[in-house]
Amino acid sequence: MTPKQIELYVSRLEKMLLKADVCEGCPVLPYFKIRDEYGNLNEIVRGFPEANIYNNENEICLFCQSFVDLDRHGCPCIILGKDEAISRAVKSIAEYRYERGDKYG
Repeated sequence: MTPKQIELYVSRLEKMLLKADVCEGCPVLPYFKIRDEYGNLNEIVRGFPEANIYNNENEICLFCQSFVDLDRHGCPCIILGKDEAISRAVKSIAEYRYERGDKYG
């Protein structure tokens, strides 16, 4: 993903973490919707790369998985559980912001 797409992902992830139902959605979907009943990403927010929406091996999902240091395919909340997924996301955001030199990172 491009630096601009990474920034978009991180900023949307930060917003998603403020939701009460944080593990019920995806940062790349409009309004942080949940995936459909088959796990597909049907609508992707403008600005992200095109993705094969029928699996967790597309560029967006692979980036998300690596961002939280996940070593297998799937959504972090499902594989790690809510608390661990949130903990890793917060840590990764802080590291990303620090590396960029952001004041609040």
